[in-house]
Amino acid sequence: MRLKNRVAIVTGASSGIGRGICLEFAREGARVVVADIQEKPKQGIYHEQDTTTPTAEEVGKMGGEARFVQTDVADESAVWDLVDAAVDTFGGIDIIVNNAGVYIFADSQHLSVSDWDRLMGVNLCSVFLLTKFAIPHHDPVRGRVYHKHRLRTRLRRGRRPRLPARQGGGRQSDEGHGG
Repeated sequence: MRLKNRVAIVTGASSGIGRGICLEFAREGARVVVADIQEKPKQGIYHEQDTTTPTAEEVGKMGGEARFVQTDVADESAVWDLVDAAVDTFGGIDIIVNNAGVYIFADSQHLSVSDWDRLMGVNLCSVFLLTKFAIPHHDPVRGRVYHKHRLRTRLRRGRRPRLPARQGGGRQSDEGHGG
């Protein structure tokens, strides 16, 4: 168990990649804070079709420890609450996974300003907020910070545009904490 007794916050964790990260971390012994806008797993074309058990509940069924915290990662006070919940529940934070992300299917001429703000809030600002607020509770030696932009920065040409602002902003937030 490589992550025994480590505490991980994973955003966008109710379904998809975030859910998979939580389940794998739990298998490796981590205590997991499942952060998402909704507890119920998303279903649809880009998500599991048959998954109905919330991530934290699934971790519990595996014998692990997890807590769901409803979090809009683009909202500063919600991210503060997330960090506080992790520290109050598990005593600290060892691993931060900035996984939450949204994609809005529109080009610049059809994308509203409010959709743009939401896109930047979830995909970029959230990385800054969680990293900034969690680092004071983060073990500088054992701790790790992971950003989705590092896991998948190249997308197939013609399918979706690259997100250089998120990638650059994520890289900028890496500085100063060794992420």
